[in-house]
Amino acid sequence: MTTESIKQPPTPTLDRISAIREQSQAIGEFIEWLHDNGYEICKRHEADRTLIAEAARNELGSANLIDLVGWFIERAQAWQPVYKSIDSLLHEFFEIDPNVEEREKRALLDFIRTQNTKFP
Repeated sequence: MTTESIKQPPTPTLDRISAIREQSQAIGEFIEWLHDNGYEICKRHEADRTLIAEAARNELGSANLIDLVGWFIERAQAWQPVYKSIDSLLHEFFEIDPNVEEREKRALLDFIRTQNTKFP
């Protein structure tokens, strides 16, 4: 195969990233603003109800039903910080597979290198 017959590889993921760049930038800046102002992005964590019930029995012993229900509800749904980078959150939001993005980048770089050998 000669270098003249090599065509630029398709890059649908990179094209999509380019098309959403402004929107992605705005969302990323908002996430940074949240962090800079002390806000956390959190996700609800549903605890194992069996473990909570056992912990309630151990901690509260013979507590009345209202106390037990309150204790249970308080621990059954907890908010936990999401420890993801802005880039990771944006990939997830826009449903972009970072592995596909990387493969397309590498294919494009290989194409450019090939083209550069044609014109030293």
